[in-house]
Parts: sequence; C-alpha cells; structure tokens
Amino acid sequence: MENIEQQIINAKNFIFNNDSNNSNYISVWYGATETIKEYVEALNWTNVNSALTVCSSGDHIFNLINKGVKRIDSFDINPLTFPYFKLREGIMKAFSYQDFYKFFERLTIIATNEKKEYDYFSIIKPFIEKPYDYFWEELYLENLRSNVHDITTPGLLSLMCMNYIPPSTSKLRNKYYENEYEYQKTI
Repeated sequence: MENIEQQIINAKNFIFNNDSNNSNYISVWYGATETIKEYVEALNWTNVNSALTVCSSGDHIFNLINKGVKRIDSFDINPLTFPYFKLREGIMKAFSYQDFYKFFERLTIIATNEKKEYDYFSIIKPFIEKPYDYFWEELYLENLRSNVHDITTPGLLSLMCMNYIPPSTSKLRNKYYENEYEYQKTI
C-alpha cells in the first residue's frame, strides 16, 4: 500500500493531469450500479460480526454497517476507492439524511464553482478520518489552484468519478439510503 503522500501525488496526476504512474488509478463509481439491498436483505445476518467486501463506491460497506456488521475488511485494485469511501463517510457524519440526499442531488450545481466545492469540503473535513482529511484537503486545494471550472468543465468529484448515480437511484439500490431511519442506523 502506498503512503498517503504518494497516494496524493498519484491521485493529483490522475485527476488533474489525466495521467498516472500507477495504472490501478481509474475513475471511481459515484455509487453502486447494482441493487445491493436485495442480496443484503436476502442473507441471514444473525451473529455475523465480520465480513469481506469490495470497497468500490463504499455502498457495500455502508449496507453491511446498516446490517450490524462490526468488522468489515474491504479490498479494491483502485487506490482511490478507499479515500472516496472515507469522504462519503464524512459526508454522512456531517449531514442529515435530507442534506446528504441534497448534496448528491445538487452535485452538478456544486461542481460549477471550485470555491463552492471547497466551502462544502470545509464543512465535511472535520468528519473525515485522518489521514484522509489531509488527502482530501490536498485534492480540494489543487482543485482550487488548477481546475477553474464552470457549467461545462467538471468539478473535482466529476473528474474523479464516473457515471453519476442520482440519489433517487441510490435510494432504490441501498438499504442504508432507503429512509432516514436506515441512514441513522448506519452512521
């Protein structure tokens, strides 16, 4: 595993220079593309304390937390997935269910201005676990320095992620996202 400084360098190269010294750096999914809640609900979670899952967008992990799994190990070939999961976890801790929903619903609006993106990040940063707070701080600062964008030029998460998943679709695919009660249970 790379140290955090090398992860930041590789992430900046991938996101802002469209280049990477590490071919494992690829775009991250905004959210799950499959309906996770169907198979999570089909399994018996009684006495299941630990699980192994793919990290991807983090939705698999959030659904396992929602089911009460305490120890979750995750894996992914893409080094950007775990920092992205930590960002989403910070967003969940920082925002209520309604605001979490609105954040992803308005992501395209937020992305029209790098300053607005940084302002949102400033709210989320205290809720992001170390050293990922530093990772995202560096990426958002680089975004301020080098990615002046508008309605036609993508923002940071749009540069990093692929295939925007609307919150209404995520709500259908994920138990933790289904309603406020499930969301609170997951935080």
